[in-house]
Amino acid sequence: MQEHSQVLCVIYDVVLPELYRPYCNGPEFPHALALMISSDGDNAFELQQLPATGDGDDGSQGILRMISLLSGCSDEFDSVVRGSRWQLNPVKV
Repeated sequence: MQEHSQVLCVIYDVVLPELYRPYCNGPEFPHALALMISSDGDNAFELQQLPATGDGDDGSQGILRMISLLSGCSDEFDSVVRGSRWQLNPVKV
């Protein structure tokens, strides 16, 4: 955001090969998320890394909870990923 007022953020994943599935608790379907991040606007979010609680993300339910936050149906999202707990909250600007 230092050089541009907008950045396109794309996150995607594909189904893991059968060999690796026992070691992953993520979703068993391909998914993608694209967000336009802007420094000028009315919507702002705060991302915090907190002490981990629990074993990990709940796979597809985690993705649905994030979509719920981004669409305004929820006011908080948190997820434990690789031993770190991340919390995303909207903030008023």
